[in-house]
Amino acid sequence: MTGLLRRAWLALSGRAAGRDRWVLAVGITVRLAAVVMLLCALPLIWHRLPYPGWSVLLVLALTAETAAVVTWWLWRGRITAGPLVLDVLTGVLALAVCPILNAPHAVVGWTGFPYPHTVLVSFTYGLAPRRLWPAVAGGAALAATSAAGSVAIDQVSLGHALLAVPGFLVNPTVGWLTARLMRRTSDQVESARTQAVAAAADLATARERNRHARALHDRVLQTMETLARGRTVAPEALRAQVVDQAAWLRHFVETGQASDDEDLPAGLAAATRAAVRAGVTVRLNDARLRLAAHPGVGDLPRERRDALVSAVHHTLTAIAGASGEVIVHAAPDRGGVLVTVLATGPAPPPSPDDVTELEQRLAPVGGRVVVEALPYVELWVPARPRGRAGAPP
Repeated sequence: MTGLLRRAWLALSGRAAGRDRWVLAVGITVRLAAVVMLLCALPLIWHRLPYPGWSVLLVLALTAETAAVVTWWLWRGRITAGPLVLDVLTGVLALAVCPILNAPHAVVGWTGFPYPHTVLVSFTYGLAPRRLWPAVAGGAALAATSAAGSVAIDQVSLGHALLAVPGFLVNPTVGWLTARLMRRTSDQVESARTQAVAAAADLATARERNRHARALHDRVLQTMETLARGRTVAPEALRAQVVDQAAWLRHFVETGQASDDEDLPAGLAAATRAAVRAGVTVRLNDARLRLAAHPGVGDLPRERRDALVSAVHHTLTAIAGASGEVIVHAAPDRGGVLVTVLATGPAPPPSPDDVTELEQRLAPVGGRVVVEALPYVELWVPARPRGRAGAPP
C-alpha cells in the first residue's frame, strides 16, 4: 500500500519544480489529513448530529473543495495563492453553517467538525505567499467567523469563544516559516548537488587529461625534446619548428591548456625546460615579469612572445656547454621585455650563424640582440608595435 501511494505521488507530482516539490508535498499531505479527519469523525458523531443529511453534504462539499485545490496545485506544479482565496471563503461558510446545523440541542465537541478541519487547513495558507500577512489575514477571517458563530448561535461566552482564535493565527504563521525553511534548504541542497556534479566532472576530466598527458610525455614529448637539443634535425627552419612545438607540447602536458597565448612566463619556462640536458642546469628568474604591472607587458602579442621564446631556446641551445649552469633572467625593461642569458660553465660564445639567426627572429617584431663573449646574451622585444615604444640603447 505504501509503495502504491508513493508511486502515485511521484506520478502526480512530476510537474513540480525542484524547490517547491517538498512544499507541495507538505501542503497536499496536510489537506488530505484534514479530509481524512472529517471522514473519520463523521461516523463517530453521526448519532449526535441533529441534521445528519446536511452535515454529510457539508463534509462532501469540503472534500470536493479540497480535491479541486489539490488538483489545481498538482497541475501547476506548485502551491499557488489563487485557490486559497476560494478556500478561505469555503471555510468561512462552513464555520458559519456549522452552528446552525448543530442547533438547538447539539453536544459541543466534534459535532462542530468544520472547526478542526479549517484549523488544520489554515496551515497551508502560509505555504503559498512570499509575505506573512496574507496568510495571517486568511486565518483571521476564519477565526472571526468561528468566534462570532460561537457567541451568536451557540451562546458561548466571548472568553470561551476566543480560545479558538489562536489556532487560526498560529498555523498560517508556522506554515509560512516552514515553507521558507524548506525552500531555502532545497536551494542549498540543489547548490551542493550542482557543485558535487561539477567537482566530479572536473575530477574525471583531470584524470583523463593526466592519462593523455602521460602518454604524450612518454611517447612524443621526450623524443621531440631530444631532437630539439641536438643537431639531429639539420635544416634550421625545421629544427626551430621542432623546438617551438616541443615547448608548446611541454606546456600542454604540464598545464592542460591547449594554448598559452598571452602567457610569456609559461612560454619561457617551457623553453628553459626543453634546453635542459645531462650535466647542464638552467635556472629561470622571471619573478619581476610575473609581478610586473607595466602596461602591455602582461598581454604581449603572440608574435612577439613566440619570437622571444624561440630566441631564448635557440640561445640556450647555442651557449650551453657540456656542463655548468645557465641563468636566464626575464623582466620588464624600457617599454618591453628584456631576457638575459648567462652561461657560468665552460661554454663557447654564440657563433656568428647563431647571432644571425637570433637577429632574424627578433628583427621582424622590433627586437634587438646584444651578444658578449662571456658568453652573455641580451634579447629584447617591445611590448607595443614599433614606433610606440623605444628600443633599448
